Amino acid sequence: MKKILLSLSLCFMAMIAVAQTYTENLSVSINGMKTEQGKKDIQVERNEDGTCNFILPNFIMADSTSEVPVGTIRLENVTVKSLNGGDSIATKQNITILPGDKEGTKPNDWMGPMLGEVPIDLQGLMTKERLSAKIDIDFAMLNMMIEVTIGEATETGINQAVTTRPASSAVYNLNGVRVANNWNHNLPKGVYIVNGKKVIK
Repeated sequence: MKKILLSLSLCFMAMIAVAQTYTENLSVSINGMKTEQGKKDIQVERNEDGTCNFILPNFIMADSTSEVPVGTIRLENVTVKSLNGGDSIATKQNITILPGDKEGTKPNDWMGPMLGEVPIDLQGLMTKERLSAKIDIDFAMLNMMIEVTIGEATETGINQAVTTRPASSAVYNLNGVRVANNWNHNLPKGVYIVNGKKVIK
């Protein structure tokens, strides 16, 4: 009996996703207008099948005069690809944003759940210590395109994420295939290698 209970316990523990919390700077662009949101917590849960769950809890769009509670963005079974010194993450999903649980904010104040399913595009890079990502949210009902930028742009080497426009040079995808002779705005959104550095578009 003890062996059975132990086996069940081990199975249950194996099913629980391993979670990590990153604290990174976050900015929001609404139809091209950018505002800094300060440092926010983002959670990444590793799944046994090699994917991960990406959670941005209690997402609130705020400026100097007002704030709009959006909700908790939870993306499940996000594709993870191993890179030199880190992992790339990517997914395109239609999800219903969950209500947040921030103290002082009423359940009905969260805007996201009221909009139904919305298309979300996530592209990012993560290491054990750092996370950088971009999330595009299409609030078509409100005529709003939201771009959430997580983490800071760096240019310190192949293991770092670069979110600024690189110098003119050949562009490669993460499989090492050349996709363009130089950086241009016609490239689809994704993660590229330019001048030996990772670039998120």
